[in-house]
Amino acid sequence: MDLLAYFGASIDLYCERLDPGFWAEPVNALTNLSFIAAALWVSRALQVRQLDRRDLRWLAWSIGLIGICSFAFHTLGQRWAAWLDSGSILLFLLGFAATWTQRVLGWPWSRAWLGAAIAGAFIGLGTLLLLQIHTTWMRPEVAWYISTWLAIAITAACTPRLAPNGGAMRPWMWGACGMFTLALVLRQLDQSVCPWWPLGTHFGWHLSNGLVTALAMQALMVATPPSAKPVQRALSWPLNWFYTLFVWGMALVLLFEEWGWEYLAAIVAWFGRLPGLRWIEGRIQALPPYASLALFGVPLLTLLPVKLLALYWLGHGHTLLGIGVIISAKVGGTAITARLFMLTRPTLMRLAWFAHWFNRWMAFKDRILASVKASAAWQQWVRAKANIRQLIQRVRQLFKPR
Repeated sequence: MDLLAYFGASIDLYCERLDPGFWAEPVNALTNLSFIAAALWVSRALQVRQLDRRDLRWLAWSIGLIGICSFAFHTLGQRWAAWLDSGSILLFLLGFAATWTQRVLGWPWSRAWLGAAIAGAFIGLGTLLLLQIHTTWMRPEVAWYISTWLAIAITAACTPRLAPNGGAMRPWMWGACGMFTLALVLRQLDQSVCPWWPLGTHFGWHLSNGLVTALAMQALMVATPPSAKPVQRALSWPLNWFYTLFVWGMALVLLFEEWGWEYLAAIVAWFGRLPGLRWIEGRIQALPPYASLALFGVPLLTLLPVKLLALYWLGHGHTLLGIGVIISAKVGGTAITARLFMLTRPTLMRLAWFAHWFNRWMAFKDRILASVKASAAWQQWVRAKANIRQLIQRVRQLFKPR
């Protein structure tokens, strides 16, 4: 399918739109001002209350972004604008989940984003489940909003129990949940009322959700992070488990990358001692920074035909051959990339932006590995490995000729 044709296709989902014109949905388009109004109100409330919090300001801007993207969709009426509209809503939902995790559970931002990951997984899996039910009364685009409603309801129910000032947050969270319920009803009814109410009810979806975002932000503005560490550990065990799983998963990837990278680079360096290859490596080290950066595209482009050939073999029943070629291409490409990086690293570090992000990546990797190596499981593995080595040495001594 032609992607340009797909994303450029016109969409007619609502009663008000009768033609593909720009102002075919004037009421639906203009009611997006409710999001702009909510964003301005939150920004003003932060100033009045002297809450200098970048996370809340960012959420206020994301509310305004919803209004802009939804306005684009209801004026242009094309599929790419619909994706932009849904994406801006998802951005606010994930940002709210992360901020709620930080404000209510007291997690640092390095872990609070796991709240967004859990919320995104819950909404995504819930949407897939609802789409599998194939209900005749529910509009398909409403499915993921029902999962969102469930997430909001669960959050509203948990807030009074988890937040130190849950009583102050509770009316705002349940108010947001109730208003979103009304919004869902109005969205579901839109096509049903077209014959006798041509304007439809989708404009009510916009007005209701503008208020939903304002109520949800009010709940965050009155929240105070917990100070009792035991309470935090006891009540946030799912995030602790998720964080541990994430750290160990990243550690396995990083350890494999670090050890495999060094060994593969050493193998390629051995071949680099040959006279012809030594001259090529000298020319590579003499390249300017951006030419060195572009050089990393060579392994990718060189191995692309090989990987396509492997896919061809897989498609024609040669499974072992195809998998073997893919693994060999991956190992070979990694080895060449590792050697190229060792040759060009001093040159690349002259680029300020590259040095900045490379140092941040190394610091992140060191933190992950340090966290794992400080764990009881890792220490136990180190002791077990030392005991195995001692056992092997004793066995060798037993069979050593005297």
